[in-house]
Amino acid sequence: MNAMKIKTYVVLVGMDFSELADRALQQAFELAARHERAEVHVACVIPSAGMGAHHALTGYSLTSEAGVRDGAFESLRAHVQAELDVFVSRAPVSARVPEQVVSHVRIDNPAVGIIDLSAEISADLIVLGAHGHRGPQRLLLGSTADSTVRHAACPVLVIPAERQPSERAGEQLASPSGMATCSATHRPSMRAGA
Repeated sequence: MNAMKIKTYVVLVGMDFSELADRALQQAFELAARHERAEVHVACVIPSAGMGAHHALTGYSLTSEAGVRDGAFESLRAHVQAELDVFVSRAPVSARVPEQVVSHVRIDNPAVGIIDLSAEISADLIVLGAHGHRGPQRLLLGSTADSTVRHAACPVLVIPAERQPSERAGEQLASPSGMATCSATHRPSMRAGA
Protein backbone atom coordinates (compact mmCIF):
# COMPACT_ATOMS: atom_id res chain seq x y z
CA MET A 1 0.00 0.00 0.00
CA ASN A 2 1.40 3.41 -0.98
CA ALA A 3 1.62 6.02 1.70
CA MET A 4 -0.39 9.10 0.83
CA LYS A 5 1.85 12.12 0.33
CA ILE A 6 1.02 14.93 2.73
CA LYS A 7 0.74 18.35 1.12
CA THR A 8 3.17 20.95 2.40
CA TYR A 9 1.43 23.84 4.17
CA VAL A 10 2.93 27.08 2.82
CA VAL A 11 2.84 30.31 4.84
CA LEU A 12 4.03 33.65 3.46
CA VAL A 13 4.96 36.46 5.86
CA GLY A 14 5.46 40.12 4.94
CA MET A 15 8.58 41.57 6.61
CA ASP A 16 9.41 45.24 7.03
CA PHE A 17 11.76 44.71 10.03
CA SER A 18 9.28 46.24 12.46
CA GLU A 19 8.37 44.74 15.82
CA LEU A 20 4.92 44.02 14.43
CA ALA A 21 6.39 42.12 11.47
CA ASP A 22 8.44 40.06 13.93
CA ARG A 23 5.21 39.19 15.78
CA ALA A 24 3.68 38.14 12.45
CA LEU A 25 6.73 35.96 11.73
CA GLN A 26 6.54 34.27 15.13
CA GLN A 27 2.81 33.65 14.52
CA ALA A 28 3.64 32.11 11.14
CA PHE A 29 6.18 29.78 12.77
CA GLU A 30 3.55 28.74 15.33
CA LEU A 31 0.96 28.06 12.62
CA ALA A 32 3.47 26.11 10.55
CA ALA A 33 4.38 24.01 13.60
CA ARG A 34 0.80 22.69 13.69
CA HIS A 35 1.30 20.94 10.35
CA GLU A 36 3.27 17.80 9.67
CA ARG A 37 4.90 19.39 6.64
CA ALA A 38 5.25 23.16 6.39
CA GLU A 39 7.31 25.90 4.83
CA VAL A 40 7.52 29.54 5.85
CA HIS A 41 8.44 32.09 3.19
CA VAL A 42 9.40 35.58 4.34
CA ALA A 43 9.09 38.45 1.87
CA CYS A 44 10.63 41.88 2.13
CA VAL A 45 9.14 43.97 -0.66
CA ILE A 46 10.97 47.24 -1.14
CA PRO A 47 9.06 50.00 -2.92
CA SER A 48 10.94 51.22 -5.98
CA ALA A 49 12.17 54.80 -6.02
CA GLY A 50 9.68 55.62 -8.79
CA MET A 51 6.71 54.95 -6.50
CA GLY A 52 6.95 58.29 -4.73
CA ALA A 53 8.42 59.57 -1.50
CA HIS A 54 5.63 58.24 0.71
CA HIS A 55 6.54 54.66 -0.33
CA ALA A 56 10.32 54.89 -0.33
CA LEU A 57 12.28 53.44 2.56
CA THR A 58 14.79 56.03 3.70
CA GLY A 59 17.89 53.85 3.81
CA TYR A 60 17.12 52.22 0.51
CA SER A 61 16.07 55.15 -1.63
CA LEU A 62 19.59 56.51 -2.13
CA THR A 63 21.18 53.45 -3.73
CA SER A 64 20.66 51.43 -6.88
CA GLU A 65 17.93 48.81 -6.91
CA ALA A 66 20.37 45.89 -7.38
CA GLY A 67 22.45 47.03 -4.42
CA VAL A 68 19.32 47.56 -2.37
CA ARG A 69 18.06 44.09 -3.16
CA ASP A 70 21.37 42.44 -2.28
CA GLY A 71 21.80 44.40 0.95
CA ALA A 72 18.20 43.81 1.97
CA PHE A 73 18.54 40.11 1.24
CA GLU A 74 21.53 39.75 3.56
CA SER A 75 19.72 41.72 6.28
CA LEU A 76 16.57 39.67 5.80
CA ARG A 77 18.41 36.34 5.82
CA ALA A 78 20.19 37.17 9.09
CA HIS A 79 17.02 38.59 10.67
CA VAL A 80 14.88 35.58 9.75
CA GLN A 81 17.54 33.19 11.08
CA ALA A 82 17.63 35.08 14.39
CA GLU A 83 13.82 34.98 14.66
CA LEU A 84 13.77 31.26 13.82
CA ASP A 85 16.38 30.65 16.54
CA VAL A 86 14.16 32.53 19.04
CA PHE A 87 11.16 30.41 18.04
CA VAL A 88 13.11 27.15 18.38
CA SER A 89 14.53 28.18 21.78
CA ARG A 90 11.02 28.88 23.14
CA ALA A 91 9.31 25.84 21.63
CA PRO A 92 8.96 22.55 23.48
CA VAL A 93 11.51 19.91 22.46
CA SER A 94 8.79 17.88 20.73
CA ALA A 95 7.51 20.86 18.69
CA ARG A 96 7.74 20.80 14.94
CA VAL A 97 9.75 23.36 13.05
CA PRO A 98 9.09 24.30 9.44
CA GLU A 99 10.84 22.00 6.96
CA GLN A 100 12.05 25.03 5.11
CA VAL A 101 12.26 28.77 5.79
CA VAL A 102 12.92 30.85 2.67
CA SER A 103 13.76 34.55 2.41
CA HIS A 104 12.63 36.60 -0.61
CA VAL A 105 13.41 40.21 -1.51
CA ARG A 106 11.60 42.07 -4.26
CA ILE A 107 11.46 45.63 -5.48
CA ASP A 108 7.81 46.36 -6.22
CA ASN A 109 4.66 47.79 -4.70
CA PRO A 110 4.54 45.91 -1.35
CA ALA A 111 1.01 44.53 -1.74
CA VAL A 112 1.58 43.52 -5.37
CA GLY A 113 4.90 41.88 -4.52
CA ILE A 114 3.33 39.86 -1.69
CA ILE A 115 0.30 38.85 -3.75
CA ASP A 116 2.44 37.82 -6.75
CA LEU A 117 4.82 35.80 -4.58
CA SER A 118 1.93 34.10 -2.81
CA ALA A 119 0.66 32.89 -6.18
CA GLU A 120 4.12 31.73 -7.30
CA ILE A 121 4.68 29.61 -4.18
CA SER A 122 1.03 28.49 -3.90
CA ALA A 123 0.72 29.94 -0.40
CA ASP A 124 -1.99 28.56 1.83
CA LEU A 125 -1.87 31.63 4.10
CA ILE A 126 -0.37 35.13 4.16
CA VAL A 127 0.51 36.66 7.54
CA LEU A 128 1.01 40.44 7.78
CA GLY A 129 1.25 43.03 10.49
CA ALA A 130 -1.26 45.89 10.45
CA HIS A 131 0.32 49.05 11.65
CA GLY A 132 -2.94 50.41 13.01
CA HIS A 133 -2.81 53.77 11.27
CA ARG A 134 -5.95 55.82 11.12
CA GLY A 135 -7.15 58.54 8.77
CA PRO A 136 -4.70 59.90 6.16
CA GLN A 137 -1.80 57.84 7.57
CA ARG A 138 -3.77 54.67 6.84
CA LEU A 139 -3.94 55.63 3.18
CA LEU A 140 -0.15 55.88 2.98
CA LEU A 141 1.10 53.34 5.49
CA GLY A 142 -1.67 50.83 6.16
CA SER A 143 -2.65 50.08 2.60
CA THR A 144 -0.40 47.01 2.17
CA ALA A 145 -2.47 44.87 4.52
CA ASP A 146 -5.73 46.28 3.16
CA SER A 147 -4.77 45.66 -0.48
CA THR A 148 -3.44 42.19 0.27
CA VAL A 149 -6.64 41.19 2.06
CA ARG A 150 -8.73 42.42 -0.88
CA HIS A 151 -6.71 40.86 -3.69
CA ALA A 152 -4.94 37.74 -2.42
CA ALA A 153 -6.15 34.37 -3.65
CA CYS A 154 -5.56 32.75 -0.24
CA PRO A 155 -6.57 33.68 3.32
CA VAL A 156 -4.71 36.57 4.95
CA LEU A 157 -4.10 36.77 8.68
CA VAL A 158 -3.52 40.35 9.81
CA ILE A 159 -1.76 40.75 13.15
CA PRO A 160 -2.97 43.96 14.83
CA ALA A 161 -0.69 46.41 16.55
CA GLU A 162 -0.70 46.10 20.30
CA ARG A 163 -2.85 48.77 21.82
CA GLN A 164 -1.45 50.95 24.56
CA PRO A 165 -2.98 50.55 28.06
CA SER A 166 -4.60 53.99 27.71
CA GLU A 167 -6.39 52.84 24.52
CA ARG A 168 -7.63 49.63 26.18
CA ALA A 169 -8.87 51.39 29.33
CA GLY A 170 -11.32 53.54 27.38
CA GLU A 171 -12.82 50.49 25.66
CA GLN A 172 -13.30 48.22 28.68
CA LEU A 173 -16.84 47.73 29.82
CA ALA A 174 -17.34 47.81 33.56
CA SER A 175 -19.54 45.10 34.98
CA PRO A 176 -21.34 45.82 38.22
CA SER A 177 -20.04 43.68 41.07
CA GLY A 178 -22.13 40.66 41.88
CA MET A 179 -23.33 40.26 38.27
CA ALA A 180 -23.08 36.71 37.00
CA THR A 181 -21.46 36.01 33.67
CA CYS A 182 -22.44 33.26 31.29
CA SER A 183 -20.64 31.40 28.57
CA ALA A 184 -21.61 28.59 26.27
CA THR A 185 -20.03 26.19 23.84
CA HIS A 186 -22.01 25.88 20.65
CA ARG A 187 -22.34 22.64 18.75
CA PRO A 188 -24.30 21.81 15.60
CA SER A 189 -27.91 20.77 16.27
CA MET A 190 -28.94 17.21 15.56
CA ARG A 191 -31.92 16.78 13.28
CA ALA A 192 -34.76 14.63 14.47
CA GLY A 193 -34.76 11.27 12.74
CA ALA A 194 -31.11 11.50 11.68
